[in-house]
Amino acid sequence: MRLWTSATDARLVPAVTPGTFAVVGTLVQATYGTATLTGATLYVEWDGTRYDNPTGPAALTTVAGSGGVYRHGRLEMGIAGGLVNAVNVLRLHDEYLYGIGEMPSSWAPAALDAQAIIARGYAVANLGSRKSDCACNVYDSVKSQHFTGWSKENETVGATNYGLRWKAAVDRTSFGTTQGNVVKYLGALATTYYYSSSGGRTQNSEDVWVATVPYLRSVTDPWSINPTNNPTYASWTRTVTQAAMASAFGLTDVVSLDLGSRTAGGGVRSAVATPSSGLPVTI
Repeated sequence: MRLWTSATDARLVPAVTPGTFAVVGTLVQATYGTATLTGATLYVEWDGTRYDNPTGPAALTTVAGSGGVYRHGRLEMGIAGGLVNAVNVLRLHDEYLYGIGEMPSSWAPAALDAQAIIARGYAVANLGSRKSDCACNVYDSVKSQHFTGWSKENETVGATNYGLRWKAAVDRTSFGTTQGNVVKYLGALATTYYYSSSGGRTQNSEDVWVATVPYLRSVTDPWSINPTNNPTYASWTRTVTQAAMASAFGLTDVVSLDLGSRTAGGGVRSAVATPSSGLPVTI
């Protein structure tokens, strides 16, 4: 790989030589072997990418503690919150989407296509600004979308490379090298939220946040409560201690709990706890 600063002070780093990064004053310093390189931002590039030796071997780069293994793009090493901050800079159209690990690649092609479409739209919706705590457009975790990079693209079980199925879904929903399907409403990009388990029905937007969004309406989701499809969360139980329940309502104890007030989607609108004193409290 190679390292360089904003002044294009490029340094070649031999294969399998690890680099470490640290904050030194207001700068980032890389140490590799016995050499160092310091700058406001350090760029890390490796063989087989658009940034470095694109016709060369397909190299991989890992970052300790991150959520993935990086095959594409490059890393920008800066500072956020006084700590070294690594951002994987990718082309959204393919490099980023190939690494989205939100759905098992063994699922039906139509499901994979739908996931690729909404993952693309979610990313596009976040291109307008960078988040200050990560200097990035999207997090690599479920705070945005779960990005695992090469781990997803090369997802292999036994002799089957399921990553190729996911890549095919990204490609099927793409057009040329710069365009792809997204969901729109009245000509504008629609924000598409998704999650693994709805409890049988999705929620209206105003029952989760505040605004009533015309295309975020409650719809039935029978697949979510089918134990064959969703063995973990089709139904589930949790035990809450008396102390935790009382603390949540600001009470000394809770004798009964009423969850009867529901949203259109079946979510709990308000919870009423009755203590031994007899004076109920509502959240």
